[in-house]
Amino acid sequence: MADDRPDLLPPDIQPSVRLPIVILRVQAANLTRRTGGVIQAEVVTTEGDRQVQHGFDLIAPALSYRERLFSVRHGKQRVFPVAVQAPCFSKQRDSSFPMKFPRSPFAKLDEDERAAGTESEFIELLRQVFSSTEAKAAITSLVAQSNETRASPADAAIAPENLRPKTQDSPREAGGTAPEEEGEQSAGGSEGPCESG
Repeated sequence: MADDRPDLLPPDIQPSVRLPIVILRVQAANLTRRTGGVIQAEVVTTEGDRQVQHGFDLIAPALSYRERLFSVRHGKQRVFPVAVQAPCFSKQRDSSFPMKFPRSPFAKLDEDERAAGTESEFIELLRQVFSSTEAKAAITSLVAQSNETRASPADAAIAPENLRPKTQDSPREAGGTAPEEEGEQSAGGSEGPCESG
């Protein structure tokens, strides 16, 4: 006997759906853990009459710097659909994600936004944001700058530029050889293989 009660619901309909803010807080903790605390992330929430917005901020404590990586907004009563606004989305529009949700608090999306109707779609949008060139560059730059700021004096003492003889000492006194002896040219000489004029 055939089943006359087919299950037509999509696989996204599950009993264990998380709120967007919970997913964002988990990612903020992941980023802080992944960078060893050099970069921290914070989710900043603001509520309006009809909408809630969550900003995902990068914080570089060593630099006393904060930057918004992306933001998320959804209705106050309904958390889905949720719109994700990020610089990486302004490059091109992916037709697999809807541009409009007619009955939502945001009937039309901006050029740099994409909307998700389910938790799995939201997670996919976040994956795209974190994997984007813009996000990776922002995070990597802050880590590098923070590491440079946090470098100890001992680290600076063994930096390559500090291993060369000092200019006020003669090369022989510092244990080196004179530039003429090494075949080097003066400051007005030819450029190395990686430098361009």
